[in-house]
Amino acid sequence: MNSKFAAVVLVLMSLICNIAMANKSSGKLRVGYYGYTCPNAEIIVRQAVNKAVSANPGIAAGLIRMHFHDCFVRGCDGSLLLDTVSGKPAAEKDNFANFPSLRGFEVIDEAKAQLEAACPGTVSCADILAFAARDSVLKAGWIGYDVPSGRRDGRVSLSSEVLANLPPPSFSATQLRDNFKRKGLSLDEMVTLSGAHSIDIEAHHAYKEEPITEGGGPLLTRGSDTILEFTTWIGLSPLTWLGPNSTSKASLLSGFNATFNQDPSLDPSFAEILKTKCPLSTTNDPVVNQDFQTPNRLDNKYYDNLKKHKGLFTSDQTLFDSPLTSKLVVNNVKYSAIWAKKFGAAMVHMGSIDVLTGRKGEIRRNCRLIN
Repeated sequence: MNSKFAAVVLVLMSLICNIAMANKSSGKLRVGYYGYTCPNAEIIVRQAVNKAVSANPGIAAGLIRMHFHDCFVRGCDGSLLLDTVSGKPAAEKDNFANFPSLRGFEVIDEAKAQLEAACPGTVSCADILAFAARDSVLKAGWIGYDVPSGRRDGRVSLSSEVLANLPPPSFSATQLRDNFKRKGLSLDEMVTLSGAHSIDIEAHHAYKEEPITEGGGPLLTRGSDTILEFTTWIGLSPLTWLGPNSTSKASLLSGFNATFNQDPSLDPSFAEILKTKCPLSTTNDPVVNQDFQTPNRLDNKYYDNLKKHKGLFTSDQTLFDSPLTSKLVVNNVKYSAIWAKKFGAAMVHMGSIDVLTGRKGEIRRNCRLIN
């Protein structure tokens, strides 16, 4: 009897080991992946994030947005962190959808340096970015969730792939739904993740009329091909962007279309505030908070702003204006705790998009360079 029991135990143990090995070889992400190989990995990242966000609260939004931009192009493989190499095609981070607006790269660099000192060649840059985004969410909104890890780093980063994958600010609710669906995310997850704009800021050139010289203005420094790419991405024709005399672009606040000078979906008083913050005569590049109520706190006030027609971009305001998503916005206004829980779950799901695991990719020693 004892021998039979022992045999059964051995079979079960073998089965468990086989399942564990299968999971490892199939490259599934799991919570606590570095528990044995680098026990303090997540603590080290969190300390780096807390230090940076305490000094500059805007870094939280930057790291969350960086994770999103990384995952939507080639999956969550840290390819966004790679620098452009001289003589080779431009990397993702140098695309105008990312540069110069993305911020927080130095936080990833600091965490990576500490991790390489503690556990050389162990923790991937892709996982560091996922941890950093999670810690930013916790720091800015007290929303906590566990991050499955085990991602490996990609070896390819191409600026030319960015615009085909990131949703531009001109997208409608239907276009946003389709864009997120291609990444395996649901309509509700799309609306939920948009709540990250609660702590995001935008430069005035994103929606304001801005002088453009023949040689290019603040956004347009890379030639006519780049102008064509950018205007196509944000949903404007080159003629609308440059204007008949190639001196200015259409915007939400001025020259919106042939019928309306400014976007009619904008609350009039809100439009006046934007004009004050970003006057036509300004020579610098001021920024505007997407959430005027609680600009440094990740919460559901972003959706309340949409109900009041105070969304900065078409891709924001359409979430409330469209029958496809308006009920989801209203529910997120009513039930903040439920939205917060959904936000954490959606971040985890997004963090699993097309990950490299097992023997794919590599563990970079420097997040800016392939090994």
